[in-house]
Amino acid sequence: MNRIGIAYEQRFWRYEQSAKGIGRMIRAFAHLHGSSSLLARRMALHVAIFSLVVTSVMTITQLVTEYQRDLDTIEETIAQIETSHLPSLTRSVWVGEDTAIQLQLDGLINLPGIEYLAIIEDGRVRWDAGYQQSNDTTIRTISLVYNIHQRDFEVGSLQVIAGLDRIYTGLAVHSLTYLLQNLLLMLLLATFFWYVFHRMVGRHVYSLAAQVQTHNPALATTVFGLQRNRTATASADELDTLVHALNSMQATIQSDIARRAEAEHALRRLNETLEERVAERTQRLEEINQQLKDEIAEHQHTMERLQQSRALIEGFLDNSPSVMFAKDLEGRLILTNRQFGAFSQYDKEHLIGRTDYDFYSREKADQIRAADARVLASGQPFEIETVSTHQDGLHVYLTVKFPLYDEDKNIFAIGGITNDITERKRIEDALHRAKEEAEAANQAKSTFLANMSHELRTPLNAILGYSDILLEDARDEELTDFVTDLEKIQLAGQHLLSLINDILDISKIEAGRMDLYPETFELSILIHSVVVASQPLINKNQNTLYVDSTLAPRTMYADVTKIRQILFNLLSNAAKFTDHGVINLHIYRETSPYSSFTDGNTDTLMQEWVIFRVSDTGIGMTTEQMKHLFEPFTQGDESTTRRYGGTGLGLSISQHFATMMGGIIEVQSIPGTGSTFTVRIPYRKQEQELLMTNDPQTSL
Repeated sequence: MNRIGIAYEQRFWRYEQSAKGIGRMIRAFAHLHGSSSLLARRMALHVAIFSLVVTSVMTITQLVTEYQRDLDTIEETIAQIETSHLPSLTRSVWVGEDTAIQLQLDGLINLPGIEYLAIIEDGRVRWDAGYQQSNDTTIRTISLVYNIHQRDFEVGSLQVIAGLDRIYTGLAVHSLTYLLQNLLLMLLLATFFWYVFHRMVGRHVYSLAAQVQTHNPALATTVFGLQRNRTATASADELDTLVHALNSMQATIQSDIARRAEAEHALRRLNETLEERVAERTQRLEEINQQLKDEIAEHQHTMERLQQSRALIEGFLDNSPSVMFAKDLEGRLILTNRQFGAFSQYDKEHLIGRTDYDFYSREKADQIRAADARVLASGQPFEIETVSTHQDGLHVYLTVKFPLYDEDKNIFAIGGITNDITERKRIEDALHRAKEEAEAANQAKSTFLANMSHELRTPLNAILGYSDILLEDARDEELTDFVTDLEKIQLAGQHLLSLINDILDISKIEAGRMDLYPETFELSILIHSVVVASQPLINKNQNTLYVDSTLAPRTMYADVTKIRQILFNLLSNAAKFTDHGVINLHIYRETSPYSSFTDGNTDTLMQEWVIFRVSDTGIGMTTEQMKHLFEPFTQGDESTTRRYGGTGLGLSISQHFATMMGGIIEVQSIPGTGSTFTVRIPYRKQEQELLMTNDPQTSL
């Protein structure tokens, strides 16, 4: 391949000198005419680009054809060896005529493209001719089979090596030759087109453009013309036609200017009158158009609500486990759900229009119609329990029937909902007894733990107090060994006190002895106390806490102790499950809609919330772990409990506290990325609201 590159560079240098000379000639010619003929240059450029594309396609086609022709020549040579020389060569190998074999190989080596021939017996070369010159070759191995007495014997194989470097060298040289020849032709053609276009069109167009720029339509003496020598008998070309059209346009413009002056005067008078009428009608049309838009929007909104209501009703009906139906005053079905079809063993589409007599005996159908008559007479809903015999025993059904009223408060149909309450009846008694026993046991346990609050905390506080005194004395006397042991005692005692507090809090909640003590407090003071209290836990794993309270209200009316405990629990969890990461505490106020249920009606009201959002870059949680996140004594899994410790009560207590204050805690998490806990507490202001003035982003 190095020989190919050297040949290519030599040929390219010779043609490069010729190309440079042509380029200097073209640049000198372009400089002579300047840059005034932009269209000519663009035309020449397009011709050059088109010629370059055609030249490239033709060159590639020629090279591919030549390459394929050379390959076919090699294939024909190998085929010639197989058909013409292989039999005699095989026979010579069979009888072992070394001289004949070598002569034949020396003759075959002169065939086109063949560089090396070898006869291989038992895996080694016995006779060969030539040598491999090319780096890129085509190798063909032909079996030598000798037939004697109708039997074939393989006496060896002929290896033929054909070189391809010569083909590649020829392609490189020819490609450069073709490209330079066609490039020269392209440049000459483009230069010719540029000069002709500039001479015949470009300079005259620039002359006309200069006349048009200085033209004054108000002067009738202005005449357009071309600056060229033309004989009287010369035929007019396109430029003469353009000049004639411009002069005709000049005359027309003069006539139009006069008529336009008269028309403008009349139009001004008419326009004053029309503007008043148009203003009046425009205002009227706008009023009508706005009215139509309002009516169309209201109609579309009504249709959308009807479609949504219909889809909502059908969705609830078909996905309800109950049997649901509606009948007209004659007892014909006008509405059913999928469960009714399964119960009656009919398709839902085939039930409409049928009566109770199509499903039950006449006696039972009469009883059902009597119940319908009772609904129509009283106008009130009532419940009916019926017992039916099935293969697996007796089943108890509870049916609620109720009247349906139209807009005029008249009954137009009867609705019904039927549920199989057999299992419910069977386990109601057992559940009731079990519930009473469980409630009694749970109440006793919760009452016991709640009453033990003082007995559990008092000795532990004494231990912590004395350990703190001993720790201070040991530090003062520089007793390093005692300081380490006392710090472990104090840390273990504080951890035990935290566990006892969590257990006592959850016990109070379960016993119903946890009360709210709302008050108005400064939100900035609360945030500062929580941050200071949680800072040691955050520093323990070398985390960074950022607080953003720019949009938080200044004051808030709630139970400050419970909010402080909620925030401390969330920050403690974030610090525990995050290592060398970032923890964000974001406090702001938000207004969002919520649903209120009053007298059977659903109203959408606007509620103001104070949002406390704690996010971290810790280990995160899976969806399965988040399902049990707020259950008491529950953590993510056993490995989390062993590694990080804890009782799993902090989030459960925080959820109870938020619920007691009318709020909620929401969580979002991605495993390996982090978690975000959002606490929503209703905002109740007792004084004029002010925004906090502290720094919006504080790095702690």
